[in-house]
Amino acid sequence: MYALRWNIVNKTANINTTVKEIIPMVLVGMAINNITPSGRGGGEPVRAYILSKHVNKPTEETFATVIADRALDTFPFLVLAVITIIAVMVYFSLSKLILSILIISVIVITIAFILLVYMSINQKAGEKITAWIVRIIKIFLQKKLILKH
Repeated sequence: MYALRWNIVNKTANINTTVKEIIPMVLVGMAINNITPSGRGGGEPVRAYILSKHVNKPTEETFATVIADRALDTFPFLVLAVITIIAVMVYFSLSKLILSILIISVIVITIAFILLVYMSINQKAGEKITAWIVRIIKIFLQKKLILKH
């Protein structure tokens, strides 16, 4: 099913593949995901790289299809998260702090999801947002290194 979905995404991006060709790429991606500590984040670049070599397209294009494929995973998660928060509010008596944290978490994940999809569609915006994130990480790393010494 993963291969079929990704193949449909590839077809919309004018990357011609078959499900039979995609299945090994999906399996390699899943294997890498199980090895890396980042959950389901390590295999996606590998999938994009293998597809790029297979269809002779730039990695940027194939990575965009992987991001779109992941977006199709994220949307049901967000819907289920909202339903779960509503159910928790109705059936359990949790503190307002915990409910606030849950709601803020879903909002942050939704914003990150929208940004990721937007970055996949608009390359210039993706480059700007990525540069901004790198600058913030550098600031935190520099402060951490200064505090260490």
